[in-house]
Amino acid sequence: MDYYFESSYLTQEITSGKNRDFVLDVFDHLNDLEENDINTWKHSETSDYYFQQRPIGGNRPFSILDLNITNTDLKEFLLNQGLIPSEKKEFVEDQQMDDYRQNIGNADCFSNTSYAVFFSSVNDSVDYIWFDYKDDFSTESDRLAVSAILNELGQKYAFILIDWYERNIIDLSDQKRINQYLDSLL
Repeated sequence: MDYYFESSYLTQEITSGKNRDFVLDVFDHLNDLEENDINTWKHSETSDYYFQQRPIGGNRPFSILDLNITNTDLKEFLLNQGLIPSEKKEFVEDQQMDDYRQNIGNADCFSNTSYAVFFSSVNDSVDYIWFDYKDDFSTESDRLAVSAILNELGQKYAFILIDWYERNIIDLSDQKRINQYLDSLL
């Protein structure tokens, strides 16, 4: 992947399944904003208020840090999955992401031609994981590969994937559910 959108930062977030209730509460809040037509994403893609209601990089009740996943272990896992580390990340800058640009720039990125897995760390412990994909994410082999990666992470760490814009939670221990979600991205 040549370019990533900064606004993909934690848009497809991978986090502890213990955060499910927290995420559902945030989804309810976003639904209330839309029902009341308060600066909604549907009506204005540049709505600062709505955009900021998604808790980007904020504290989660159950932090990934608590799982003690080392930066080294996650890098090794991603390399073993055939992903290539990106030394230089080239982002398509999004003005909304000014507050997060340093976090994004400091993240590790492992990718292939149509998707990438990012993670940030504090010292040697992983604190956030997310992924991004290209619009032509239609190669069956790529979908199967990312599905296997997500499922293995889900099995090992009881992770869920949160699609903040679609307000969707995917249990990463459920291979069938992962495949349905990835197919919906086409």
